[in-house]
Amino acid sequence: MFLIRYAEIGLKSDRVRRRFINRLKEDIENNLMENNVDHIVEEERGRVFVETSDPDATAAVLRTINGIHSFSLVEPCSSSWDGIMECLKKVGEENISENMTFGLKVKRVGKHPYSSQDIAINGGSAVLSHLPEGVNSVDLRDPDVWFEVEIRSKMAYIFTARIRGKGGMPSSTQGRSILYLPGIGDMDEMERERINLRVRISRLLMERRGVKVIPCCWKVDLDPWIDLMADTHGERPFYIEGEDLEGALMATLIKLDARAVIYPVPLDGISSYPLLHDKGGSVASFFPTAVMDDDELETWAVFFG
Repeated sequence: MFLIRYAEIGLKSDRVRRRFINRLKEDIENNLMENNVDHIVEEERGRVFVETSDPDATAAVLRTINGIHSFSLVEPCSSSWDGIMECLKKVGEENISENMTFGLKVKRVGKHPYSSQDIAINGGSAVLSHLPEGVNSVDLRDPDVWFEVEIRSKMAYIFTARIRGKGGMPSSTQGRSILYLPGIGDMDEMERERINLRVRISRLLMERRGVKVIPCCWKVDLDPWIDLMADTHGERPFYIEGEDLEGALMATLIKLDARAVIYPVPLDGISSYPLLHDKGGSVASFFPTAVMDDDELETWAVFFG
């Protein structure tokens, strides 16, 4: 079983939070089904749970989903005192050996006949019950292994690792934006790859914010972008038409019911692109990678995988 945490979603109003959590659950369901992973998705306030028979495949999928702050492979058990202690013994046997340092954290939601401090004090003995006395020590700053206990009503969940997710907001909860793909017909292969990396990171950063991103370019640039994006984006860009870039982008925004335009350009290229206006008001323009150099782009590429 995986315990899934979200962050920013929890700051929303009850009505908005419910809509965003439902979208997150849909994304988890859809992505697991697309990867042929058997699963059951459940939820209670503040957490989403996924039961699966293939934890490796499930973890690989969860890492790719926007809106997941972190997740853990957990050992579920009864929230009774005996249930938690027995589970801590089992998890301890699997994760700690002689001379390793450890720490124990407890989070508790609901009413129970014990305190979080009670579990923390006695849980250490349970974790070390399979080892000789005195060979292990507690380290609450940087232990070899953290044992965490999350107690929620009638169930408790014990785990030793938090896997970082992509964070942000669930997909398509923040409206649509178009991503303008500049002309690459006259560029050499290295220049194309550099531009494509900036396009990819711009897109992923905006999708991480919950934006539905639609790539678009001039029709004359369509074939080069189809070839370049085949492996990294997996879709055909929408092509724009018009006498000038400003008019073409505005027409595309209206046609696609999009709210903003994304330009994947460095800082010195911003002035080459139009800031759009509609009915006297400005249209949002985003430059997600404008201040990033090549090293920062590569760092984000590694983060997104």
